[in-house]
Amino acid sequence: MVQHFTLFSTRFKRLTVLGAIKRVSNLPLTTTETDGAVSSIRLDSPLGSLTFNFLVRQQPGDKFCQVVLGAYAYFDRVQTDDVSRKESIKSHLDQCKMIIGVAGEPQFDEENLHFDCIEAVAKALQA
Repeated sequence: MVQHFTLFSTRFKRLTVLGAIKRVSNLPLTTTETDGAVSSIRLDSPLGSLTFNFLVRQQPGDKFCQVVLGAYAYFDRVQTDDVSRKESIKSHLDQCKMIIGVAGEPQFDEENLHFDCIEAVAKALQA
């Protein structure tokens, strides 16, 4: 069963993701390009894989906009006493420049440093 989650980044630097991954993992990786830009990075091990898929805004109302709007609507409905955190999250979504879908197959695997890679990417992109 695939495990996945989403990172919302205020930075638009796909190569930063590649560098962050290479700093913490020596697993073989494959990049896929679409329209001359990296669209995904995949790390493979005997136990499974970890894939980072990139989504950026191309035009008003596209998939990127729909995902950001959906996340914004979700957090807008969250009931919390920590209003400042909620507003911080919504502000982060307002400033989002790139969405990174992260998938671990068959699951996220600590032995293969999946969590280290994810954390390194999140820190590098302030996601």
